[in-house]
Amino acid sequence: MLLCMGLLLACQPQYDTRQYMDYPAGWPKAEAALFDFQLPDAQPRNLFIHLRNSNDYPFSNIFLITELETPDGWALQDTLEYAMANPQGEWLGKGFFDLKESRLWWLENQELPAGVPLRIKIRQAVRQNGRQHGLDTLPGIFSVGFSVEPYKITD
Repeated sequence: MLLCMGLLLACQPQYDTRQYMDYPAGWPKAEAALFDFQLPDAQPRNLFIHLRNSNDYPFSNIFLITELETPDGWALQDTLEYAMANPQGEWLGKGFFDLKESRLWWLENQELPAGVPLRIKIRQAVRQNGRQHGLDTLPGIFSVGFSVEPYKITD
């Protein structure tokens, strides 16, 4: 039993931090997901965005605006598009039934300052074709998160 648990835990990514914000009624456009954290050292890190969705999500992709801020005013902003479903309409995330979690690459091998407060903002920027303004509430996205993991060189 202990061996099985040890193997299971060994297969999980190691996180410096992993946080989520929940949106049971859908993700409001006016509400950015905000995450504050500090790192113990300045080693390179990978940053990921985590989205939990249900079959109520009406699109095959998602547009996000992300910001990483430091106290000294340094900021990195990205506008990102991620596929949420394959061409056959099947969700790309992992999970059971109609609940899926997608782990999306954001930044790779990023050197961040250690021991200072860092903030990540993630906003949704989804809109329907032919419409200028985004949806007030994005249905089917019930949790938004991020994780920071040690950078590992893969073969």
